[in-house]
Amino acid sequence: MNFLIRLIATGFYTGYAPFASGTVGSVVGILLYLCFNLPGSRLYLLSLAICLIGGIWICSRAEEIYNEKDSSLIVWDEVTGYLVAMFGLAPTLSNIMIAFVIFRIMDIVKPYPIHLTERLPGGWGIMLDDVLAGLLTNVTIRVGVILVGP
Repeated sequence: MNFLIRLIATGFYTGYAPFASGTVGSVVGILLYLCFNLPGSRLYLLSLAICLIGGIWICSRAEEIYNEKDSSLIVWDEVTGYLVAMFGLAPTLSNIMIAFVIFRIMDIVKPYPIHLTERLPGGWGIMLDDVLAGLLTNVTIRVGVILVGP
C-alpha cells in the first residue's frame, strides 16, 4: 500500500525531480487533463472528484510516510490543482499553456486567502491551497477571455 501512496503522492515520481518538483508535477496534471478531457464525456468531472477526494487521503498518508509536513516530494496537490485550473475550459494549446503558467504563479505566490489553507492539518492543508490556486487560475482565464476575447 505504501508503494501506491508514494507513486500517486509523488505524481508518478515526478516529486523526486531535483528542483521545481511542483512545476514538474504540474506537467503530470497536463497529461492527465489530456487523457481525461474527452469530448462528450463525464470522465473529467469524475476524475477530478477522485483526484481531489482521494488526494486528501493520499497526501495525509504520504506526509506520515515521509515524516515531513507538506514534503516537496508530494506533488499530487499540483496535479489536482492544475486539473481544477482547466475545468470547463476549451482544450486549446493556448489555454493549456496559459493555465500552466498562471497556476504555477498562483501556487508559488499563494495570494490571500490561499496561503491560510496551508495551516490545515494533513492532506487538507496540502491539497486545498493548490485547489484554490487552480480555481483562481480558472476564474482569471475566464475573466481574461471576457475582457480580451478568445
